[in-house]
Amino acid sequence: MLTTRIDQYQAAIKKSYDYLTNRLSPEMIHAGEVDLSSIYKYPTLLLLAGKQPQCEHFIEAIKQYYFKEDGDFLTYPELKSVNTILDSYQPYMNGWLAIAAHKLERFDISIHAYEFLHNFLNPKLGGYSNGCKKTKGSLQVDLFTTAHLGRVSLCIGGIDMAIKAADCIVHGLKMQPYSDRLLFKMDTDGHLISSFNEDESSFYCVNKAEKKQLYFLLGYPAAFLLDIYQATAEEHYLDFALDLLGFACGCHGIQESLFSHKVAWAAAKATRLTGDLVYSEFALSILDYIIENQSNAGCWHETEADYFMLDQTTEIAIWINSVITELALFDKYSSAK
Repeated sequence: MLTTRIDQYQAAIKKSYDYLTNRLSPEMIHAGEVDLSSIYKYPTLLLLAGKQPQCEHFIEAIKQYYFKEDGDFLTYPELKSVNTILDSYQPYMNGWLAIAAHKLERFDISIHAYEFLHNFLNPKLGGYSNGCKKTKGSLQVDLFTTAHLGRVSLCIGGIDMAIKAADCIVHGLKMQPYSDRLLFKMDTDGHLISSFNEDESSFYCVNKAEKKQLYFLLGYPAAFLLDIYQATAEEHYLDFALDLLGFACGCHGIQESLFSHKVAWAAAKATRLTGDLVYSEFALSILDYIIENQSNAGCWHETEADYFMLDQTTEIAIWINSVITELALFDKYSSAK
């Protein structure tokens, strides 16, 4: 599957990595020049690139300048980020940093960061909100955030809380009232929210018929359910993950969007776990579009705000790497049979 395009994908990753290396450094953090939203995924990319010493320096700088006594990360004393979207998704950046620190065995960071994330848990549902008593943000349970923090639990805290998060997502998927759209937020009692302001609709719903949707909202829950299936061998997690990917495959414009990166990751993971090449072809079609839209400099979203461009360039490089890793594993083990 990968042989004809692997060099192109790896070249795109290297190009983006070189670009980011020239743009980001611990010294910039020390100088107070970097918003947290520009760098919170960068330690993960450094680890994937095999640059552990550089990652150690970066994580230490992040600890010194952004990590708080209660386990939170903030750019400014009363503001997480100038990125208003990430500022409203309060635990999202924390989750990325907690996992990266844990992989480095920086337990002085990861354990406290993980404990802070418990503030966002709805114990009744097992899902997570984007706000809590200690932060601003909505107390609605968010299926995307639940997938993200469920994965943090899987990586740091063990399987029990991760399963509860997966069950919350399954609960939300079972209740979906429409065939042509998917709702992502629930009230604190577990009822899906189908009424919302038009200017917020993109974070509440993905509509199959409309282009330019936030398709990553589909990708993360699908990938996380596949993780839980792999951990438990419980078939219903696989079934719901594949249903979610089936919905994604039917979305108009999803293969021509820079926001489909997590969907490609989930689809590649589905091929590795099921052997179905339909998902790999879908993943690679998304990657091909993403590669075609990389700038000559090596970034994506070149005309957007700098902090957003750096965030998305880092993320896209991570998911390209994850897709080709998943599919390379599938190729290796399928050819060995």
